[in-house]
Amino acid sequence: MKYTLEDIVKHPVQLVKVQLKDVHVSKYQICEDCGEITREITVSTNSTAENDELGYVEATMTISAIMNGEKYYDAVFTYIGECKNSKESSNEREFEIFLEVQAIRLIWPYFRETVPSILLKMGTEPFEIPTIDVFETISKNINRFDAYDQK
Repeated sequence: MKYTLEDIVKHPVQLVKVQLKDVHVSKYQICEDCGEITREITVSTNSTAENDELGYVEATMTISAIMNGEKYYDAVFTYIGECKNSKESSNEREFEIFLEVQAIRLIWPYFRETVPSILLKMGTEPFEIPTIDVFETISKNINRFDAYDQK
């Protein structure tokens, strides 16, 4: 299927700036004959709407890797993004909730590109960060978003 720009529906909220805010990697072992490597990956998000037109999302990915039962490396990556809202009918609270719900979707592609590249340059075993199913992620976590809305 072929799409033209006219076929694509532009969302009223656009990510207009992205910055890799922070990177920390601590490597504890050299991987000469790598054995089994397990990784625990967590992502935390934060969002703020300055008003009904300007908001910020922040996402931090933390990775703890274990090789052969011992610490292999720890890594923390933080991105911050600036978003602009062109939808006149939304208010600041609706915009802030949207940013909180969508923060992972907006920042995830940057994690996918940057994290494996930096870790590979550090001499760690490469791994792929998967694409995410946005709808399933939101559906799975909808109760958390409802709680956020009650704040």
